[in-house]
Amino acid sequence: MKIFKEGLNPLYHLGGLIILTSMARKFPSIGFFKVYKSISRVKKELEAKLTAELDGPLVLSFDDLKDRKLLKDKYLAYASFLAAISSYPILHRVAGNDVVDSSIFSKTAMMTGIKLLDNINDQFHDFEQAEASQQKYEEALTRPIFFLESIEGRKLWLARAENSAYAITRWAYHRLPSPLEDLKTFKIFVADVKEFIDAQIRSFYQKSNLYSLSGLNFKDYLKKITAKASGTLWVDVDLCFYEASTGGLDGATLKSLECINRGIDLLFRALIIWDDVTDLKDDLRDSIVNSAMMLGLETGKVSLSELQGKAAKVIKTLEERGVLDDAIHLGNLVFLSAVEQMREAENLNQDIDVEALVYCARVLRMFLLRKQVEEKKDLRSLRLVFQSFDKFENFRSDIPDYLWSYGKFVIN
Repeated sequence: MKIFKEGLNPLYHLGGLIILTSMARKFPSIGFFKVYKSISRVKKELEAKLTAELDGPLVLSFDDLKDRKLLKDKYLAYASFLAAISSYPILHRVAGNDVVDSSIFSKTAMMTGIKLLDNINDQFHDFEQAEASQQKYEEALTRPIFFLESIEGRKLWLARAENSAYAITRWAYHRLPSPLEDLKTFKIFVADVKEFIDAQIRSFYQKSNLYSLSGLNFKDYLKKITAKASGTLWVDVDLCFYEASTGGLDGATLKSLECINRGIDLLFRALIIWDDVTDLKDDLRDSIVNSAMMLGLETGKVSLSELQGKAAKVIKTLEERGVLDDAIHLGNLVFLSAVEQMREAENLNQDIDVEALVYCARVLRMFLLRKQVEEKKDLRSLRLVFQSFDKFENFRSDIPDYLWSYGKFVIN
């Protein structure tokens, strides 16, 4: 059915318009045409740079990246839309549209570079190569001077594709406000990038042949590996522009930005947990141990031997024993904590439209769990998606008591 087709079809475009219309009616920071035009400008600019500047012997062109299925047009559409509806609530009172566009562009380019490098690492790199690529990505995103990797002695097209990821990431860095060294928020950004990279590298141990040697447990996963979510990087970009636009931060304002940072961090960690449910089939195929499987072992609902069978049987077992429901609930628990953190900023800073950010959190949950609808094509999955806009009290009351102790490993 066309309605379940993945990609840039009219249904997705219509969904985005409905979300934007709803936000424009509810929140002062979101003007429909203002935000829509920002999305269009940023997407057009990034597409132009991808076409014109990914050119030369050291990089792989945009067309070649798409031909090899390392990048897709929909990545730009999704990233620019989500970047815009989350940037305007933070910046609408302190910055002009051109500054907000720069923040949206930087976030979109950063996420495009991350997605490209993730696809390369997942499909082609061994552990050592993936680790080296993450360290290079950290340099590209945080250092004033950066050089692309030499392609000599390496698989030519793959080395060029990797350099394309770094080149895109440099666009994100160069769009940040200057002088960067004077911004408190940039120092936070650099620290968050390091934590993100460390978590990305730790996540490579999720491959089952490495997992058995890593000593990784469920507590470690929740506390350390969910940090591979890019939420802090995503919001730190906005916070850098916020500080640059206001000329400095007093104690209360800095505290409010820290609340927003922590809230978005927890939101993206919840997304990682939900993503492990939606990607279970692929993770089993690729011999990746994810949080849904570890939660089943931790709660005693499945045994290790039951996770080692054929993918279809493993998924059926996890579904029948309520393990996947538990994982969704655990993500919801972290999601609620994210909302609480963001709302703490309301009393400290009247410039930020916190409730619009909370609505963005709902949209991100819906956006991620849509994959369940595409996979299952059933009413139960559809209800799970639309639960994103349910009352938070209903989220809380549905969470089994025994899961609250696991949530503290992420939240504390």
